[in-house]
Amino acid sequence: MQLTPIAELGITASIAGGNDRRPDAEFGLTSNVNRVYAFSVDAVPNDGTTFGVSYGYEEYKSLQHSRQANPGVQFLDPTRNWSTDGRERVHTASFSADLLKLAPKTEVHLSYDFSHSRSRYLYLLPPDTTLPPVSQLPSLFHELHHGVFDARYFVRRDMSLGVVYWYDNFRVDDFALDGDVLNRIDISAGVLLLANAYRPYRSNTVTLRISYLW
Repeated sequence: MQLTPIAELGITASIAGGNDRRPDAEFGLTSNVNRVYAFSVDAVPNDGTTFGVSYGYEEYKSLQHSRQANPGVQFLDPTRNWSTDGRERVHTASFSADLLKLAPKTEVHLSYDFSHSRSRYLYLLPPDTTLPPVSQLPSLFHELHHGVFDARYFVRRDMSLGVVYWYDNFRVDDFALDGDVLNRIDISAGVLLLANAYRPYRSNTVTLRISYLW
């Protein structure tokens, strides 16, 4: 849905969803449901000045069935079934501004993006299970901040001097590729990891530039 109450203001809202259910599947993926909601506002108060802000929320759910069994009697034993209930929630937000006439011969661009995700996988056993109790996995966490300041000054009509500043801050807690998992390179037979771990970081980058236009 798009709404323009006045010429200088635009509002956009969207909803998306998916629903994949497989009731006849004994094993594997039996349910996959996702929902996405997004909302944004764009404003142009005057010539050369624009602002934009947006927010999005995503949710994903899945259910998978399996059986822990060896060939023989266990192979057909439903008391050895187990399931994985997965869920992930993601929040994203962004802000941007173009100030092309903030000062004479000067253009300024600003943007900031934020993403926050939490997910978990829950192991489920039937009431009549013959499997031993399970150890639940910890939840997963990802968060990213990304900001940009970009300004340039036109020395003359075909040449400008500019400066760009980038800010990044990444936080993560992921059991799949954290430092504890990668302490051993050879995890098991047939698996080789190259120590490419998910690690938090913070960076500040400054770039100076000269642009020539023709």
